[in-house]
Amino acid sequence: MEREIKHPYYSLRYDAVKNRVHFVCTGDWVSRKVAPNFLKDWETIMGNCKRGWTILGDLTRVGEFSRDAEEYHAEVQRVIMSKGVRKVAQVSNAEISGKVNAFSKKSGLKKVLWAFFNTHAAGQWLDDQLEV
Repeated sequence: MEREIKHPYYSLRYDAVKNRVHFVCTGDWVSRKVAPNFLKDWETIMGNCKRGWTILGDLTRVGEFSRDAEEYHAEVQRVIMSKGVRKVAQVSNAEISGKVNAFSKKSGLKKVLWAFFNTHAAGQWLDDQLEV
């Protein structure tokens, strides 16, 4: 299985030791057309995941999300939820966090999503969740 996928608007990397997907999102998502394989790439990476997997998402370099892009991300989040993600730690600024929270409520991801302002704290929180 593929363990790392790079695209100009995102990267996905699977860490087998922590059973975690590292997701980095960048740029202005003006529509779903900027990343037509986004869902397919997530499905590929999730093929590596074992029960209880987590996501560490870095959205510190993302710009704007169009309505179409928000709907696309919500679609992907619904698939992520259906694949049994246990916890998601999202690193972003307050403005992006608010936008992501809005469409994560629609997808159901909000139930397992926690927001952070730095990557170290987010990763530590996910590590602590493994012990619970």
